[in-house]
Amino acid sequence: MATPCDEYLPKISEELREPLLELEGLILSISPLVEQRKSWGTPFFYLDGKMYCFLTVIKGENVLTLGICNGRFLVENQALLTGIGKAVRHLKVPPGPVDPAPVLAVLRESAALLATFYQMRNLP
Repeated sequence: MATPCDEYLPKISEELREPLLELEGLILSISPLVEQRKSWGTPFFYLDGKMYCFLTVIKGENVLTLGICNGRFLVENQALLTGIGKAVRHLKVPPGPVDPAPVLAVLRESAALLATFYQMRNLP
């Protein structure tokens, strides 16, 4: 069965396809509770049912954008992110092999923050 990332591949340039699949693998490696769905026409990832991150290509840019849903609240890895939205921040990933270290650092901090947020609020 095709994943949302598989369905997204034909929509992006060939040089970004392999990095997209590498990012998909890194995101899924964070936890067995990560699941992916197609939302707003893009691969979207949920952690324990909560919005976690997404992958997209912005028109006119030749980079992958890893959107971190709670990126604004990251502390340790904030310098790696761009954006000024309400909560989402972005990690830009250029064509070519993906350096897993910064990606995993951002994903791990985001996952820990997400878990803490829902624990503190006693939310399901």
